[in-house]
Amino acid sequence: MAGGQRQRGRSGRPAGLRRETPATLDRTLSAVAGGFSGPDQAADDESRRLVGSAVKKTGRPARRQATKERYVARQTSRTKQSDRARREDLELGFEPDPGADWRHFEELKLSPFLEAALEEFGAHGYHGGSVRAIANRVGVTLPTLYYHHGSKQDLLVTLLMGSMHDILVRCRHALTEAGDRPEDQVAHIVECFTLYMAHRRRLAFLDGEVRNLEPENRERYIAQRNELSVMVRRIVDDGIKDGVFHTPYPAEAVRAVVSMCQAVAVWYRPQGPLSEAEVAQRYVTLALDALVLRTRGT
Repeated sequence: MAGGQRQRGRSGRPAGLRRETPATLDRTLSAVAGGFSGPDQAADDESRRLVGSAVKKTGRPARRQATKERYVARQTSRTKQSDRARREDLELGFEPDPGADWRHFEELKLSPFLEAALEEFGAHGYHGGSVRAIANRVGVTLPTLYYHHGSKQDLLVTLLMGSMHDILVRCRHALTEAGDRPEDQVAHIVECFTLYMAHRRRLAFLDGEVRNLEPENRERYIAQRNELSVMVRRIVDDGIKDGVFHTPYPAEAVRAVVSMCQAVAVWYRPQGPLSEAEVAQRYVTLALDALVLRTRGT
């Protein structure tokens, strides 16, 4: 063909290109919109109606306007539903405040997204796991997963912060139940912490992924994690003043007790010879021995 120019038909379009009719344009937009599901479906239906109506009335200029309206409709729908989505995301599957029943653990039922992320991170680690693999475990598309959780980092943060929040809430209730005696307070905190590590091993094991948190997220998580150590250290200091604990190394003793409890998540198996409660009671004894407990009046 001379000059390398493509042959054009009577309409001025290059030969071989399909003419977009209102019907084919509507089908094309419907196919694109079909790639999304969930909260945006109403916006998709409304935008397709706008496109079809405008195309039939006025042709190409209206198609551009209708496409713009379609985009606005989708964004408006997302904005209107953002508050509802945040409320729904609060239902992540973590247990509600256990109150005085801090020793009791129900079966963990996370949201499908968090359960899949927990399985993926447990099997392959944070870096080895992929968002696509998590979506496949749930049986959803990537856009659907990203609608609920903006990134793989978001999934890890939600799991870690949710777990730490649960530990702290339970430990505060245990501390309230213990009364005023430092030895009882230490016993209750160690029992509570050990029970959590045994019952929630999969979640607790994620603590090893803290190194993969982004700086701001890592700072928030470590601040909460340190709250538990500060809680125990304050009790130990009170016990030393009262003459109940006699360890010459309170800081090291507290660090040893907390680390000992955390390690339960690594080795404990419910099929083993000890129940969660039995392990917790043994760890209470070990913790009090580490603090050199002396019986009152001796």
